[in-house]
Amino acid sequence: MPAATRLDWVKDITSGSVVTLVTLAYSLSFALLIFDGPLLPGLQFGVSAALLSAGICSIISGVASSFTRAVAGPDSAPMAIMSVLAGTVAAHTLAPGALLPTVLTSLAVAAFGTGAFLLLLGAFRLETAMRYIPYPVVAGFITAVGLQLALGGAHVLAGQSLTLHNLDLLADPSTDWHLLAGLAFASAAFAAQTLSRSHLVLPAWLVVATLIAHYALVLAGMSLDEARAAHWLLQTPATNGVFLPLAHGDSIEWDAIASGAGEIGAAAAIVAMSVLLNGTSLELWSRRGLDLNRELIVNGVANVLAGMAGGLPGNLSFNRSVLNARSGSTGRSAGIVSGVLLLALVAGGPGIMGYVPTPVLGGLLIYLGMNVLWDTFSRARHTLGGPDYVFLAILVILIINWGYFQGVALGVIASCVLFVVRYSRLPIVRHDLTRKSFSSNVERRHEDSAVLLAAGGEMHVLWLRGYLFFGTANRFYTTIESRLRGAQVPLKYLIIDFGRVSGIDSSAVFSFVKLADLAREHNMSIAFCALSHDSLAAFRNEGLLRSADRYVRGFPTLDQGLE
Repeated sequence: MPAATRLDWVKDITSGSVVTLVTLAYSLSFALLIFDGPLLPGLQFGVSAALLSAGICSIISGVASSFTRAVAGPDSAPMAIMSVLAGTVAAHTLAPGALLPTVLTSLAVAAFGTGAFLLLLGAFRLETAMRYIPYPVVAGFITAVGLQLALGGAHVLAGQSLTLHNLDLLADPSTDWHLLAGLAFASAAFAAQTLSRSHLVLPAWLVVATLIAHYALVLAGMSLDEARAAHWLLQTPATNGVFLPLAHGDSIEWDAIASGAGEIGAAAAIVAMSVLLNGTSLELWSRRGLDLNRELIVNGVANVLAGMAGGLPGNLSFNRSVLNARSGSTGRSAGIVSGVLLLALVAGGPGIMGYVPTPVLGGLLIYLGMNVLWDTFSRARHTLGGPDYVFLAILVILIINWGYFQGVALGVIASCVLFVVRYSRLPIVRHDLTRKSFSSNVERRHEDSAVLLAAGGEMHVLWLRGYLFFGTANRFYTTIESRLRGAQVPLKYLIIDFGRVSGIDSSAVFSFVKLADLAREHNMSIAFCALSHDSLAAFRNEGLLRSADRYVRGFPTLDQGLE
């Protein structure tokens, strides 16, 4: 083997190992986020599922992604939703023996369904459809995810959720020390990452913090078993292994899984958005184009395989892909190496749990939540106004109280309403002139032009623009009505140019029907000019321009109407 090739392999193995270390820490944190409280006995299966999914996603992305140094796997946003899904399914599971099999199956169903959704988007090239989700909704969704991660980290550290009803936990010295240790890890990681901007800071800090935690335990004179009993280290699992849903069909309560359909749908949507957003971010970072449809298909295949194997949803990761590139990887081999190492850890990975400090994992979740919130608000302050911030805060409250799917659905509806209200405030009249300042191209005798000029104040020419719907058309009608009733110079002729109108809603046509009635009432003539074929058909369907009418007439062009 040539020396250059050997050097490339060394670089790829090194960078793949660094990515594996970070992914292992992520997998342990995500598993602890999901399998907490009554689900804690299934933590080892959660770790195996996370590692299995990370390994499959990294290998598939390493082989087929349009970004040669891509790394994929379970990520922050989908895992926050998985924790909610697990809690929802657990609350609806009736038989105690069915609890873990049902929850683990629901996670696998979420991964499989996410993969199928991504394949559908990629096969029909529907990636642009995801881009129509309003940014305030996306920002609110991601903010709720960041908050969920941070609260999940506090949950891991305190041993139970902190609410307004159990703040007395903060008076417990053991809880305080756990929280302080986790917050110290998160704050140090966040500060170091902000100051250095190096993607090697987090893996280095994970190793250093773990060594510091074990050294502190030695100074305190605590054995490993005592540290585990005091919640400073994770409990060593009794068994290792992967949960295969198809092998436990008799003990799965599918009704309980159906109760989490909203979270499963939300996970599919957020994974699709993550693939597109991370792919776009990698394009900007690497300054080379990516095939986003291909990324959807690649991540779809990976999720389908992960779901069939009992894994968790995963997606293309921006941070780990950049970490892989900056660690010295030369191509696809590094991502594949990382995937192989992660699959190898599925057998022994859960056994490592007994040596991992709980404050490191809880602090990592808080750090991820802080990172998400910081990135979201940093980006939002340049794009959102005051009302949008209020909308974002309301959306976060809705998501936390009602669920991700319901909150996002209401957010999209509210965004559409706000868009209609804001759009209706835009002026649809591009120009408003009288005959005194604008005339047709017809050359007339001086005497005729003088007559037209003298009476020019009675003739108004209006150029409309944009898309007309009920709100904008009705405001236009009320403006003309006010002008008719309050004008000092009587308005006898109204020429309206539709040449720059992109479309007319059926409800907007009714405003022009009322305008025609208003013209007859005030003995005013209206000329509708340059109507498109569809707009003309819509007018005629409502009885306008179908027959001779001395008050309302249509002309192919504005100049003909003026003439």
